[in-house]
Amino acid sequence: MVVHDVLRAFEKINGYTILVKGSPGTGKTTFAVTLLEEVCSKGGGKGVYISTRVDPETLYKQFPRISEFVPAGNILDATQSEFVEDKSKHLRYEDFASFLRAVFTKVEEKDVSILIVDSWDAIHSQIGGDAEKLNVSMLDIARKTETNLVLISEKEEEEKLDYLVDCILLFKQEREDERLVRRVFIQKMRGIPIKEQMNLFTLHDGRFTHVTSNIALVRAKKERIPNKDALFSSGIMALDDILGGGYPNGGFILLEVAKESVGLESYWQIVLQTVANFLHNDMGVLVIPEEGLDAEFIKESIANYVEEAKIRNVKVINADAGSDNLSEYFNSYMEEYNKLKGKGKHCLHVIGLTKMNFFDENDVRVHLSELIVRNHHNGDLMIGLMRPSTVLSGEIKEMASIYLKMTQIDGVVCMYGIRPRTCIYGLSQELGEFLEIKLTPIV
Repeated sequence: MVVHDVLRAFEKINGYTILVKGSPGTGKTTFAVTLLEEVCSKGGGKGVYISTRVDPETLYKQFPRISEFVPAGNILDATQSEFVEDKSKHLRYEDFASFLRAVFTKVEEKDVSILIVDSWDAIHSQIGGDAEKLNVSMLDIARKTETNLVLISEKEEEEKLDYLVDCILLFKQEREDERLVRRVFIQKMRGIPIKEQMNLFTLHDGRFTHVTSNIALVRAKKERIPNKDALFSSGIMALDDILGGGYPNGGFILLEVAKESVGLESYWQIVLQTVANFLHNDMGVLVIPEEGLDAEFIKESIANYVEEAKIRNVKVINADAGSDNLSEYFNSYMEEYNKLKGKGKHCLHVIGLTKMNFFDENDVRVHLSELIVRNHHNGDLMIGLMRPSTVLSGEIKEMASIYLKMTQIDGVVCMYGIRPRTCIYGLSQELGEFLEIKLTPIV
């Protein structure tokens, strides 16, 4: 994780110097504040923040938690405004020498562990003169006083300062399927091995958070989530909240696996939460396995969360790749469905839509439409698993009441809504008393 890697570098090399680069709005200041919090509140260090952008009061309003670990006297106003009420918080300088002298005095006086200058470009602009000499002198102060230094810049292009600092972090704000994606590129990190050069992150809750993913099948307790009126729980409380309470009764939920890099276990683990919750609520489940899944694997994975007695309410109907008679196969499926409905149970249909590639397109259209209509009429729930190669994918998308996509970004399994439209969420799981799937918004 980026922040933890930087903290390890601080421990290893005294006076570690970091250049944080990126366009406005990419998260540089939030990263710096998060790093400051880690050093000061958790590591017991002392920090000084020099701001050329906003005065200390504004910074406190933007990041209220700063007041808990950085006293007001350690946030210095370097805006060079003539209208400054508290001179003790103002860093006044007129030239190269006066700036360095003021910084050195503050660092020495307060026994500083970390010094952040936001932005270094503005300091250069206000001072003028020999930029290279200013860079060298500033880094020299950091190393001689053993103060970890973070310089924030809005210049993305390569410059001489890049060769002098110990670490370079480049922040980017990009788009994927018209949704925000935030990345930080580790271009250089002296003294620490770089595990991942591209790292997905979010500014959710005003913090820089490196988003990681660990979605995998595990054996754990699964908490039963009660269904609400006219809604079935997805089995993932965070997803229920995003969807306004859960999946609608009679709904057709389309889960598209947008990239081949999303592993079978990852997307099945998400569907499995709904399957387990249906069984915990004493309802039935019918599955047409997606490519790569079979009845044995499905029942073994369900057994990770559900007691054996309830697994009897699961019926797995394999499509015969050697048969072109979809009607015969569909009739077998409906026989199992009617048995479960005869017990007075709501049912969850999980349909591996890529399996439909084996059959005639028109037959698929007719029988799938019939199943969707029947599902809606009976107030059950249907989840279709789709890959880009699925036949009739365009028509299937139009049939869905909820359309979700799973993808992978920089090694992180992610999900986002097409219908309803949502931002991108990083998926991860935590094992406490119960298994919990977490959705971290990329904002």
